[in-house]
Amino acid sequence: MDLNRNRNTSMIILLDTNILAAIHQFNIDIITKIQETEPGAQIQTIRSVINELKNLNDKQAAKLALAIIKQKKIPVIESEGSADTELVRIAKEKNAAIATNDKDLKKKAKQQGIPVYGMRKKQTIQPI
Repeated sequence: MDLNRNRNTSMIILLDTNILAAIHQFNIDIITKIQETEPGAQIQTIRSVINELKNLNDKQAAKLALAIIKQKKIPVIESEGSADTELVRIAKEKNAAIATNDKDLKKKAKQQGIPVYGMRKKQTIQPI
């Protein structure tokens, strides 16, 4: 699978809850790291992820992630249901990739032919 795709078209990368929580946990600028890996990528998330963040046990991580989404003006796609199921569904619809560190979500996405990006060495985001 060509994760670089055609550089003339902008790749969409959907952010999962745990990759957003990593901003606080590992003090990493996820958005900048994704843009370094995929210049011009459209970074988005979904409503189900926002809802998960609001219910996250790590309130500091959730608060920071929500603030970054607002500050960076990350588009939020409307969704209902579980974040993982909706991320896979929307990624397929939009021919998008998913950025996650969730082992189960990575597996589901790959089985569906969806490109996956994850954190490496707690300092960069790369295709997996």
